[in-house]
Amino acid sequence: MKKICILLVLICNFVFADYEDTFKEFMKASKQDEVIKKTIDNDNINNVLETQLAMSGVDISKSDKEHLVSIVKKFMTNMIDSINDDILEIYKQYFAESDLKELVEFYKTPLGEKIANANVNIQADMQNILLKNFAKYMPEMEEEIKKAFSE
Repeated sequence: MKKICILLVLICNFVFADYEDTFKEFMKASKQDEVIKKTIDNDNINNVLETQLAMSGVDISKSDKEHLVSIVKKFMTNMIDSINDDILEIYKQYFAESDLKELVEFYKTPLGEKIANANVNIQADMQNILLKNFAKYMPEMEEEIKKAFSE
């Protein structure tokens, strides 16, 4: 009985390790790993902070902003490192390992490479649009919230 339990544990470890390896290959082929890295690059963090500072009416020096960017980057990097297992679990809910293998093969095609390369920039562009619109609509939303709760 003990040997059967040990065998089952080894098989489970092998199966999950296989999925994890395939997942890593998928993340690389689809360039989702680059999308995540771009989320925490200095330019992106700087854009987010500038939007938030502008919305709050706070003006800080260039050196303070650089320091703030470095602090945020450190915490964002740690956060992303800590959620990698969670991201893997999300993909397990939606894709079998065979699905990921097929997607990896697709991303190796010219069209797949084109999509993967474009997605890195599309995600960044979409985030910038969201930030700009958030900043645009935030004052109106704040005003409406104040009205709703001041009555």
